Amino acid sequence: MARCPRRTTLKEKPLLECASGRGVSQIKLKGMIMNLIANNTDNVKSKTPIALTFFHSVTGTTAEQVTMSMAQLVERLCGTEAESKHDLPLISGCRFGDSKTGRGSLRHDGNVSGISAIVADYDAGKLSIEDARDHLAAAGIGALIYATARHTPDSPRWRVVCPLADMQPRDRHKGLVDRLDQALGGKVLANESWTLSQSYFFGFVSKKPKHWDFVEGGFLDQQVDFEAGGITSNEIQSLAAPVAKTAAELTAFDPESLHSLLMQTGPHSMREPEWSSTLRAVKGAFVERPDLGFEAAEHVTAQWTDGVTSPEELAEKWDSQNPRRIGEAEVLRYCGEHGARPDDIGAYVGAAGLGRAQEAFSAEAAPISPPPVTRKRFEISRIALLDHSIRQRELISGWFGLGEFLRLNGSPGCGKTTLAVDWAAHIAGGLPWRGHAVEQGAVLVIELEGAANLQTRVEATCTELGLKQTEIPLFMMADSVSLAVEPEWRPLLDAITDTDFGSPLRLIVIDTQARASAGADENSASDTALIVRAIDEIRAKTGAAVLMLHHLPHGADRARGSTAFLGAVDCEMIARRDESGVGSIKVVKMRNRADPPPVYYKLKSVPIGLGPDGTIVTGAAAIPAEAPGPQKALKPAAQIALDSLLHGGMAEEQWCGAFVKRYPGSASLDGKRKAFRRAVKELTEAGAVVVADGLARLSGTAGGIAPNWHESLGTVQ
Repeated sequence: MARCPRRTTLKEKPLLECASGRGVSQIKLKGMIMNLIANNTDNVKSKTPIALTFFHSVTGTTAEQVTMSMAQLVERLCGTEAESKHDLPLISGCRFGDSKTGRGSLRHDGNVSGISAIVADYDAGKLSIEDARDHLAAAGIGALIYATARHTPDSPRWRVVCPLADMQPRDRHKGLVDRLDQALGGKVLANESWTLSQSYFFGFVSKKPKHWDFVEGGFLDQQVDFEAGGITSNEIQSLAAPVAKTAAELTAFDPESLHSLLMQTGPHSMREPEWSSTLRAVKGAFVERPDLGFEAAEHVTAQWTDGVTSPEELAEKWDSQNPRRIGEAEVLRYCGEHGARPDDIGAYVGAAGLGRAQEAFSAEAAPISPPPVTRKRFEISRIALLDHSIRQRELISGWFGLGEFLRLNGSPGCGKTTLAVDWAAHIAGGLPWRGHAVEQGAVLVIELEGAANLQTRVEATCTELGLKQTEIPLFMMADSVSLAVEPEWRPLLDAITDTDFGSPLRLIVIDTQARASAGADENSASDTALIVRAIDEIRAKTGAAVLMLHHLPHGADRARGSTAFLGAVDCEMIARRDESGVGSIKVVKMRNRADPPPVYYKLKSVPIGLGPDGTIVTGAAAIPAEAPGPQKALKPAAQIALDSLLHGGMAEEQWCGAFVKRYPGSASLDGKRKAFRRAVKELTEAGAVVVADGLARLSGTAGGIAPNWHESLGTVQ
């Protein structure tokens, strides 16, 4: 859970008391700030104004929007100190409006009106501040770099502020962060750097090094966009042979050479989203030679799927792709990662791209002309007929698709987690579930409600199914995380993508939504949107389906919280159990297929070992159950009476009082009591309720009443 920071007074220190950490004497510090950058009209200067936003807490309920010079920004940095990083203000290079979230925060993407600086974060612990300074200096980009609270010389961590020459529209943010990342070497910045409204702690923590540096250079938005020529500077620098090339030696793009590189790639594992992205890049790189592009796509697909994907499926996938403008660069990266010879890649880049890079780095070079547009931005075409013979990729046939967003709602005790474990074990073990084929693969359970209970359920389920738990790809993560707070879930996503699961990751279970939404208002559509965005990115980056478990209020017919979740999910289910122990799983929303019929289950206690005192240890497993017999419909008053009766039983007079409070309409008290007596008669005759000695209780048997009788409560008006 994100901790709300404790407010303390920031210590404003005189500038001359703060050493830069670069061996500069304190007396010379202020002069150094004012003279760090050459007096060039095209460069960031010490007096260059920059519009910035400061938030005094992570809640973002109040914002201080200021315009200051770079020298004043450095002075503020050196003068801001707190005992903990959580007591520091936060900085953003965006301008914000007055729109607030349901929790009163101004700090969200929808409230950004413009960008005056790019503020980004580095947290990998490898690239030093000095190396970052050298990278930016080589690219000619002016910036302020400062150490974060976790920075050490052996594990550097820092943030960078790059001013822009002009206020930029919000849709340029990603491209500018891309440009900064490329200048730093590529794949360097932390993922949250690409979040538009992301803000960062600004200042230093007491008793920790106050290390910062300033880079002389031009404005980030005025630098040449290396992607304009179809290949990024990072690929050119990392793959090209280290030989000098002039613009006169630059040759035209050679599709046949690039095709040859692609055909060198060997077998490899790839998730479906990566396959789609690669096909898009290949299609973009071979816009002028689609024949070579499709042949290369066939090779890539064969290496990934080992020949499983049919030619028809590939053709359908190829036709559906919109070509990527920087396809050439992406294809080169793919070749480098999957077995093409480095010398051949270097030779290709040296011929086709190095000249472009040198022109970009040259102050005297003319701007690079973008390649001719070969496709309209908005292309309208007739809707083609689907080829229904193409294999549909489903996780559990008829129920879940690969990469979908799923949610299972249920009241406490209905067995939500046990049902999720049942699905997980069938998928990890490659076993059909209730007669439905599954796509075998790894499963990750993000268990936020008790790891020990999950482990007993997993062991019991594997025992019941005859699976060896140690031989199936079933994984768990039990650290707390909030999907409403990006700095918390981003590292989780990185950990997932960095983990070798041994099999393609097919399903991620999150238990539960409430525990994974710490700090968010579950009734707020804007807070819900933050969680949905996190889930969408997890699905996109992993290719796995995400199953969220959520609490259903007792007797309710829909999940608690914002209905925005229902709009976002691909499959919404409700699980219920009756007094006899029979449970049902019913689909209430299905986006991509017809609703399957309900599935019925029971929870079985399975012996899994002996405790320290010699007693048998058991765990719960979900097993199939028979569908209930024909239901007897209850009258509305009987349904209200049944819903009013507590599971543990209650005095008949107390039960009557609860009924009277729930009974709708304007009937008199005497009329409501008569309706109660009629309802009790109906329930006792149906065998659903037992009344004896002034006490009423549920009978513990269906007695012909629907086992999941609460499902009909929604019909009571």
